[in-house]
Amino acid sequence: MYRSQFKASGQHQDFSLAFNNTTGHEFELRAYYHDNSAVNIDKVTITKNIGKYEAEGSVICRTVGRAVEGGWQADPAQDKSGFMLYGPYDANVPAGAHKITFLMKVNNNSADNDVVATIDIRDATTGETIIQRQLTRQPFSDANQYQDFTLDFNHTQPGHKLEYRVRFEDKATLTIDSVINN
Repeated sequence: MYRSQFKASGQHQDFSLAFNNTTGHEFELRAYYHDNSAVNIDKVTITKNIGKYEAEGSVICRTVGRAVEGGWQADPAQDKSGFMLYGPYDANVPAGAHKITFLMKVNNNSADNDVVATIDIRDATTGETIIQRQLTRQPFSDANQYQDFTLDFNHTQPGHKLEYRVRFEDKATLTIDSVINN
């Protein structure tokens, strides 16, 4: 890890390392210290879903909506248009083809075909939007049922901080469960 990969000094931050482990084989987790700065390790977590960000989790930022059971929700009666979530400012995405999947649901998929959300992937280092998609009600196959919406992109700037965003368009109640970097 390099200093430039940390968002702020003195604060814990998650870093991911993908690996394959052969069933039945032992493995050891190590962190080497190079005597260049003070480093504190809070914990090490092993998961099968590296790159899965829960909408109500601590690595995702939000400006619109509130936590509900199993996700993050915004609705027109309580909220104005804005970003339901953005982040995690992931600088560890390698170059190449990637898929980002947004697991979301809408309360009504048949009232009209208004845009209810805009999903995108943004290079936070340059400020450029890599790919964007507007979601109307009708691509949601059922009301109040979670559904995957995927953006495919080619990452050409390793080391740049990526954020995965959902903009609430103030047209329907929208709930986000998670964002997954596949």
